[in-house]
Amino acid sequence: MRHVAPCCLLLIALFRGRPPRTSCAGSGCRLPQARLRLRSRCAASIILMLLLCACAHPATEQPAPEPVIIRPARCGRPATPELPRLSGLRLLESAQGYALLKRRDRIVRDYIAGLEDALDCYEAQLPPGQTRGEGE
Repeated sequence: MRHVAPCCLLLIALFRGRPPRTSCAGSGCRLPQARLRLRSRCAASIILMLLLCACAHPATEQPAPEPVIIRPARCGRPATPELPRLSGLRLLESAQGYALLKRRDRIVRDYIAGLEDALDCYEAQLPPGQTRGEGE
């Protein structure tokens, strides 16, 4: 497409700079207006052909790389735990309340550790050099 504009300008300069002849390429037109119309039509058709040829052959580009599809294996996730109820107890004032809080804390910590294990399992399947959050 870069070469079309200079070629068009060159063709226009060639058609404008010719001295008038007695005939238009054997067509028999003798009037200056008819010669001018014929020249402008020829110039327009040549310019149109050049533009069409330039558009028909776009510059070759590198094809887009095919996307990498990763089908990760299913990693086990922990079941949602059932936490003991805290109603009716004075939590920090009784031994039962304190033991119940410690038990709930242990259940939640085990659940979080299971979730982290599942994430580690999925991250182990990422391509080399890619970290979590890059592919999104």
